[in-house]
Formats: sequence, structure tokens, C-alpha cells
Amino acid sequence: MDTMGLPRRLLAEFVGSALLVTVVVGSGIAAAQLSPTMSDCNSWRTRQRPS
Repeated sequence: MDTMGLPRRLLAEFVGSALLVTVVVGSGIAAAQLSPTMSDCNSWRTRQRPS
């Protein structure tokens, strides 16, 4: 069962995790750049309720 050594498995885990983080962060950056304005994205938090 242990055909791959520990260093090789750790490297594969690190590379996979790094790629996943890169994709998630990159998609967040792309979404921020494609949105019309950042204030539109956060307006639900700052919008005042009418009195």
C-alpha cells in the first residue's frame, strides 16, 4: 500500500493545496475586477433602512 514515499505524498498534497488556493484567490480577484464597483458588492452591509 505504501508505494509512494512520505516526501512525495507531502509534496503532492502541498502542490494540490497551493493550486486550490491559487484558483480560489484568482477567482475572487477576477470577480472583484468584473463587478461594476466594489461599493455595489458591499452595499447590502452599508445600506440604511428608511425611517
